[in-house]
Amino acid sequence: MKRQEVLKRETPPHVWAIVDEAVVRRCVGGPAVMAEQLQHLRASSLTPHVTLQVLPFDAGAYAAESTGFIIIRGPEPSLDVVHMSNLSGALYLEREAELKRHKVVFEYLRSQALSSSDTTRLLESLVTEFTERAGRES
Repeated sequence: MKRQEVLKRETPPHVWAIVDEAVVRRCVGGPAVMAEQLQHLRASSLTPHVTLQVLPFDAGAYAAESTGFIIIRGPEPSLDVVHMSNLSGALYLEREAELKRHKVVFEYLRSQALSSSDTTRLLESLVTEFTERAGRES
């Protein structure tokens, strides 16, 4: 909840997220919770400072499949950094070659992912699906 407050600042950062389809389909916390979470994602993605894309299953194997990463852009390119976290902690990559490799992978993922509008439609359909499941289970 604390991290979400960053998006409510007067001048929020632009967040561009690409998530694997499994993230929005795997039921965590029950169908009602999933419906609520997906509705929140959908609403957030409709704001001007958030871009959300889902990388569909039919895209097949993809770069960075085994690990997620965040590119944190500074006010100038020399301040950019890649953040990677795992069970043991976090790693920050700052070397130009490392940054370049991750930026290329991000662009590759962007091109394979659903468009923002197709992502919105998928989320809407999943909200309906999880809401119906929640109704059947109650």
